[in-house]
Amino acid sequence: MTYVLAILAVGLLIALHEFGHLVAARIVGMRVERYSVGFGPVLLRFQIGETEYCLSAVPIGGYVRIAGMTPGEAIAPDDRRAYGRRPAWQRFLVIAAGPVTNELLAVALVYAVALAGMPYTKQAIVGEILPGSVAARAGLQVGDEVARIDGAPVESFGDLVTAIHDHPGETVAIDLRRGGQPLRIAAKLGSPPLLGVAAPVRRYTPLEGLPAAVAWTGRQTVGMVQGLAEALRHPKGAQISGPIGTVQVTVDEARHGWQSLVFTLALISLALAVFNILPWPALDGGRLLFLLYELVFRRPVDQRVETAVHALGFLTLIGLIVLVTVGDVRRLAAGSGITEPAPAADAGR
Repeated sequence: MTYVLAILAVGLLIALHEFGHLVAARIVGMRVERYSVGFGPVLLRFQIGETEYCLSAVPIGGYVRIAGMTPGEAIAPDDRRAYGRRPAWQRFLVIAAGPVTNELLAVALVYAVALAGMPYTKQAIVGEILPGSVAARAGLQVGDEVARIDGAPVESFGDLVTAIHDHPGETVAIDLRRGGQPLRIAAKLGSPPLLGVAAPVRRYTPLEGLPAAVAWTGRQTVGMVQGLAEALRHPKGAQISGPIGTVQVTVDEARHGWQSLVFTLALISLALAVFNILPWPALDGGRLLFLLYELVFRRPVDQRVETAVHALGFLTLIGLIVLVTVGDVRRLAAGSGITEPAPAADAGR
């Protein structure tokens, strides 16, 4: 059941991405013919205005069908509401609305956690110690502020997690401040190196929570872009999760509590935004690139050329997804799991 719920949750994030396209299309006056949650045979359908809303059998994502968006589709000469008949800037907004929706959704998810209680990670302050953990045996206490790990400066809770992960199986010197006084303790780490501490939880007011959620989303987005650039520079050392890995991570984090699950869904939503904005044919970013050309040079790319490029990009994309999925299966079969950055709600555990 946990896996089923995880699949539905990830599918809903994709469906909401498509819903962003729908809303933008309606705002600029395009005719939206169908919006479906899921793919395959239609289980339930109803009509609102000129748009048919469907619930389909395969609950992985969804799609939106805008009149005139499919290459070769027959459109009446006087139909000014078809996608291809609208100004380029309106088409640009409709395509960009999907990734923007995923970014806004991440903000909303993190905002909900901020109101309930969100880990404070700007400083490396110990907010919780797991019983029987390395931290408990070493004598760490709630309220301790870690300053250095084996001489390396620690400024945030993220720095603490990174520093600990760099010393598997080693005994590290932890310099900290307790009650305003400096103190050094030693901790023998295992493998994998887990200290067993969590950041203190801070409950934000509605006014405080929004900028905190926006800032968190911005930092994570920048981090994902930097990580992607690093993966492109060093592809051999990169480990990228596909659909199976994403579901597995969601299941794992769901077992740590609803806050970890929500943070993970926010990260997945951001990953969808970053992935879709890539300037790759068949993705939103590829379509935006063609529209940007049209906006700058005041003329569209030949429709046959654009269609061929998107078709080639789509086939290549399917091949990459298959390769990544095979990698997910191999890692799971080997029992190594899927490597993912820990969301803030579970950092350092």
